[in-house]
Amino acid sequence: MLHHHLTRRSLILFLLICTSLTAANLFKNSEFVSTDGILPDGWQRIQNVAYPAAFQTREGILRISENSPAYNNMVSQHIELDTGRSYHFEVEYQSDFLSWPGVVSYSWVDEQGKNLHEPKFILKTQDRQTSWKKAQAVLSCPDPQKARGIKIYLVNYSRGQTGDRPIFFRRPILCDYQQRKTAFFSGDGVEPDGIFETAEGSGRDILPKILFPHNMTNTPAGIPYKLEKGEVGFLRLDTGRIKSEQLAIQVEIPPGVSIEPYFFNSATGFLQQERPEKQTSGRVEFAARRRNWLVWSNGILFVADDNVPEEFSIRVGLNDADSQQTWQHEIPVRQVQGKYSGQYRKSQKFIYDSYQNFPVRRIDYAGGAGPLAIRLRNH
Repeated sequence: MLHHHLTRRSLILFLLICTSLTAANLFKNSEFVSTDGILPDGWQRIQNVAYPAAFQTREGILRISENSPAYNNMVSQHIELDTGRSYHFEVEYQSDFLSWPGVVSYSWVDEQGKNLHEPKFILKTQDRQTSWKKAQAVLSCPDPQKARGIKIYLVNYSRGQTGDRPIFFRRPILCDYQQRKTAFFSGDGVEPDGIFETAEGSGRDILPKILFPHNMTNTPAGIPYKLEKGEVGFLRLDTGRIKSEQLAIQVEIPPGVSIEPYFFNSATGFLQQERPEKQTSGRVEFAARRRNWLVWSNGILFVADDNVPEEFSIRVGLNDADSQQTWQHEIPVRQVQGKYSGQYRKSQKFIYDSYQNFPVRRIDYAGGAGPLAIRLRNH
């Protein structure tokens, strides 16, 4: 069993940070103060079978056990906010080996507080984690005209296990993306210290070996991305591990596959298509430049024509000319029969795949979107 105690020094430091950022953090009771010792005040318990004993809150730490008859041992908070803006979210967690996933997820809601879509994952883990790590995301609403707020969920799923395997949460932060402080930066699921090593004698940061912990697909490495036949796929290119390094990008694709990369433009607040520097048969190259890597929805749209085999791969390479570091990612793709009707996609304005949704409305169509983006918009 894991035990956690905040030292007096770390508690004072955390309270000072919270005091300085009170106006920025949109969560109520982000310090997890609890009157009853069960739930943090201002947070809601959600379970299909009521079992408060699965929860414990002490010294600013929320503990959720899988030893529960409920399937969804969940704590949630509904925050009303300006859905036309982007927001930075992060929370720290530790966990035991879990029989079923420990999860951080979110959903945009309407003015009645009703979910506009199924909750989307920020974190999904069953691994043992004995030091505090940070799960983070940049949250941007795909339909700000309908949405009036957001719900954040902290979850330990269960099947009635008798073993007491918990997940712990502390220090949730939700703030305007443009007003986030340096203290908010956490990397992508890791502590800020130790992400970047320094090359001896150079004074230059060396980037980590793994830039995309989500493997660009929200699945473990080697698991095929499921592409609906005849539709457009999406590979994630968001990460907190790159910061603003100028990396060149190379994408290798089989004949019959087309791609369009999009990166967030901080000046316009939209996704802007990136044009290739060089393109040959089976290889597309993009010049090294500064990019905003942190924003979720950076990605590569892709489509396969009728002659492409049902299973194929896309290879994405990155190169940092200064440090001579290179990274190679191979993403297996499996084409599958359509799951949703065109009416579903049209009403939601989401691109389909098995694990995530792509916010079509964030693309800068006026700035010259490509045919794949236009295909999504006009679907």
